[in-house]
Amino acid sequence: MTWRIEHSGNRSQKSARGVSLIEALLALVVMSLGMLAVVGVQATLRSNGDLSRQRAEAVRLAQEGIETWRTFTSVTAVAGQVDYTDVVSDGPDDVTPPAANAVYLRTRTVLAAGPNGSPPMKTLSVTVQWTDRAGAAQQVQLFTAVARIAPALAASLSVPPNGSPARQPLGRHRDIPRGAVPGVGDSSSFTPPQPAGPVTSLVFNNLSGLITSICVDGLCTDGKAQLVTGYLRAAIGPDHPNPLAITDAVALNPQSTAAQLGAFLAGRNLEMSVDYTSSSDPATRRAGTCFIDPLVGNVGTAIEYFCVVRLYADANNLSPSWTGSIQFGPNPGLITDDDAAVSASLLRACRYKPAKDINANIKTPLSLQNFLLMAAGDGVAKSLCPGAVTAAHHPPRP
Repeated sequence: MTWRIEHSGNRSQKSARGVSLIEALLALVVMSLGMLAVVGVQATLRSNGDLSRQRAEAVRLAQEGIETWRTFTSVTAVAGQVDYTDVVSDGPDDVTPPAANAVYLRTRTVLAAGPNGSPPMKTLSVTVQWTDRAGAAQQVQLFTAVARIAPALAASLSVPPNGSPARQPLGRHRDIPRGAVPGVGDSSSFTPPQPAGPVTSLVFNNLSGLITSICVDGLCTDGKAQLVTGYLRAAIGPDHPNPLAITDAVALNPQSTAAQLGAFLAGRNLEMSVDYTSSSDPATRRAGTCFIDPLVGNVGTAIEYFCVVRLYADANNLSPSWTGSIQFGPNPGLITDDDAAVSASLLRACRYKPAKDINANIKTPLSLQNFLLMAAGDGVAKSLCPGAVTAAHHPPRP
């Protein structure tokens, strides 16, 4: 009898070969799924990149439409030219550039048009529409405003402004008094504080801040004038009974009221004026009229004043100026310019702007011309203006 012995090792090798095939097939399936995912991501990236390119192109076309609107050459209708009146709604227009992968339609719309007054501009929108590769409708929309400004003034930002460089609240020059009321057209009217009698009112140009007319009891006289304004503060007893002890800190924040200053005056009237010459007539000395807040019953510590300086122009000087200084009075009798004076009944005027006492070649309104009033002395010794924040106001004639 012959015995044949079979080894189990052959079956193990066959089983091993079968397992390797299954592993290979599974690996192929996994790799295929990964490749499909990569292909999907690549397709998405391509689609997004294409849409981004189209959107950038649409924004460029919208901006081009806006700039075309801004290239008008006149604010009024001019035959054969693109003017402000030509800024009107239009479209949709085909504005597809060469080699574009979509068709772009641009629509420009005037949303609101202000009159030639306020505000003189047109509010606009530009819409660019197209269809992307997926067949979805896309659009971009830009908004802007086109001002009704003559192109010749395009460089006006580099030109020094006339008056205040910026329009202030209420649409008028910052140096026009707060109490002014709107007038006719681009003007304001203000009636300064004044004693009983004829009433003087001032008419201002809102842009320049200059006085264009002076009215007395409703009768107006045209002419150019400037306003000089500021505040008076007082360091008078009982808050400051010792004029020799007026320090810098006291000068910066004196507590005497207008009523206390009035009591110190004891019936004497505080006067102010502007002693000046006009550039068109430098040989003639003139006096600008000043108005002061009432002192009786006034418990405020800041006393506002308003001075009117008339400008006298001639044919050779269309833009006159003035040179001069603020004067206090009556002098003698109330105000002293003598640094050696020791009288406790006289006032010394100290200027809060010690750099200059004379205003030279002034062409615009002056504000914040502030002064401190204090007793000239205690009857024995003299008082001095606090040197760090003020200077004795001795305005020489210009």
